Amino acid sequence: MTFLNSIFLAALAAVVIPLLIHFLSRRRIKVVDFSSLRFLLQMQKSRLRWLKIRDIILLLLRIAILAMLVLAFARPTITGRRVQSNAPVSTAFLIDNSLSTEAASSAGIVYDDLKRSALAILDMAKPGDEIFIITLAGRPTLLGRFGDSARARTALLSSTPQAGSPDVAGGLALATELLETSHNLNRDIFLISDLQDGPHWGSLKNMGGDRRTQLFIIDPEPRNNLNFAIGSIEFPPQLLAPGEDFQIKAFIRNHSRTESADRLVELHIDNSKKAQTIVSLKPQEARAVEFVTRIDQSGRHLGYMEIEDDDYPPDNRAYFSIEIPKKIRVLGLSENHEGARILNNCLAKSKIGFIEYTEIHPQAIGRIELSGYDVIIVNDIPTPEPISGGLLKDFLGKGGGILLIFGNRSIPESWRDFLLEISDITIDSGKPAIAGYGESYFEPAEFDYSHPILNIYSPQNEEAPAIPPLKLWTIRPIAGGKNLITLADRRSVMAESEKAKIIILGTGLDLKSSDLAIHSFIVPLLIRTVEYLATSKTWREEYLTSGKSSTLVLGDTKSSAAVTLSGPGTAESIELKRGLYGSFINLSPNKTPGFYSVIDGSDTLAVFAINHDSLESIDRRVELDQLKKSLGDITVIGTGRNVAEKVRQAKFGFELWKYCLAIALLLLILESLLTIELKAK
Repeated sequence: MTFLNSIFLAALAAVVIPLLIHFLSRRRIKVVDFSSLRFLLQMQKSRLRWLKIRDIILLLLRIAILAMLVLAFARPTITGRRVQSNAPVSTAFLIDNSLSTEAASSAGIVYDDLKRSALAILDMAKPGDEIFIITLAGRPTLLGRFGDSARARTALLSSTPQAGSPDVAGGLALATELLETSHNLNRDIFLISDLQDGPHWGSLKNMGGDRRTQLFIIDPEPRNNLNFAIGSIEFPPQLLAPGEDFQIKAFIRNHSRTESADRLVELHIDNSKKAQTIVSLKPQEARAVEFVTRIDQSGRHLGYMEIEDDDYPPDNRAYFSIEIPKKIRVLGLSENHEGARILNNCLAKSKIGFIEYTEIHPQAIGRIELSGYDVIIVNDIPTPEPISGGLLKDFLGKGGGILLIFGNRSIPESWRDFLLEISDITIDSGKPAIAGYGESYFEPAEFDYSHPILNIYSPQNEEAPAIPPLKLWTIRPIAGGKNLITLADRRSVMAESEKAKIIILGTGLDLKSSDLAIHSFIVPLLIRTVEYLATSKTWREEYLTSGKSSTLVLGDTKSSAAVTLSGPGTAESIELKRGLYGSFINLSPNKTPGFYSVIDGSDTLAVFAINHDSLESIDRRVELDQLKKSLGDITVIGTGRNVAEKVRQAKFGFELWKYCLAIALLLLILESLLTIELKAK
């Protein structure tokens, strides 16, 4: 036990006052013998003994009353492990303002509950106290260093939930650093969070080294919310062309603890609802929801998936942007004149108006600005030396696609190292058949009709055209990647890399290699391959995630030193940097989900989407035992109306002054009753 106002203990000397009064006011009894009353002598002695006992009881009561009053002013306290004095205190408030605190609670919004707890603790501040307000979303941000609670309250009330997981470890480090600059002996850190579980709790360190600092964790009431979340959006590998059906997939998870049925999910593109469906999920169950739709116009299109409102709105919508190019610019590199003529007839002279085909000799590639093209076709070139493999690597790095055609003239051994460097595919020499005579040939036996390039030939479609019998006199068997066309012996002659935007055809277009050129099949095969390589989203994100720093590559631009980033509630200038793959910008993590544009003057350099971080949707709290193990000596305070009183007790111990006053009052009543009885008699 300790005393918060121990100076008042000196007043315990006042207990001698009843003693002095008692001894100074003792009655002096004069003995007078009176014969007629001698028979009462025995009774008188008995009564005197009672009077003496009562006087002693009154004396003890008065001493106890004074003692209890003095103790009440001295504020006796049952101490805990660490008790503070009433000296000024420096307090750091770590406020979790991540998006998860926007969830609904029994009293409104979780973040409002957290702020109410912080405000109640702020009201305990006294003159001389020092206050730090730090928010944790994304990264620790010091809102201010305050010498009075009024300004601290204003800063706290103005804070709002932001994107980004709470950086608890960074916040504790910043708070410790700030408190070390304080001259106050008492130092407190209040971590006020919804305690949502996540990786941000894994890097905490024990703070037991500074015995002057006391760490409090405000433990909110667990919430039981209805929360369906759109965790992510995916585009399966496919081509995007005007009027062409494409797929979009969303993953929905029920983060609630109860089953919920018939939740409406909608697909919107360009402010128009394209499709909808109903989903029912058990607790913690996840399911993919897939829509098939089409867009008739080329250009950039903005869309989102949305699930109907629940108790946590931030994850009810997921944004995406897709681009259907107005023109697909194709560069052909060829030394095989026959194959080059077929490419030119299929692409340059076709009626597909959005393909622009240009053909050059491989040795001229160094004089061409490759950033002006979407796809490069390398047609039956013996070795990669004439085309400078470094240029092709850069082209892939900037998002371009490559179609490699290996015919009679190509030397697979010369291409192997290059292919392994840029893809997951290798190629063999194979055994050529007797070319040109029809006595021996290879015939493709299996086609991947699920792939966007070949799905127009799917047997499941009764109106689909049939693939004619094909004869391949020369093949270069392909290993690795995803097989699109294979022989009966399972050797692949057309495959797609799963590492980069590369498709390889293991036979040539000239009549010495195959009879592809004499079938109309070659035209849609080449056109759809080019479309797929130009528009497939397999190798790049459709959106960025809020709360995470990221880099946005803009490619080659003729822009100034800075560009404007425009989005929900923001229009900021960002430095434009240069890198290996052209210009890029670095994006800070505190971006609100929605659509953003990168603008340079009157030019829009990029349009992209930022989505909610799925980690913020988790309805699971970190275990307090885990926090105690990580942080050491901490004090956990539950939220509620009396949070300030709980903090006061934790800081100063359990005060007994109220009980001392109550005992003093009870003793005073007893003393009064005895005094009244004495006077009555």
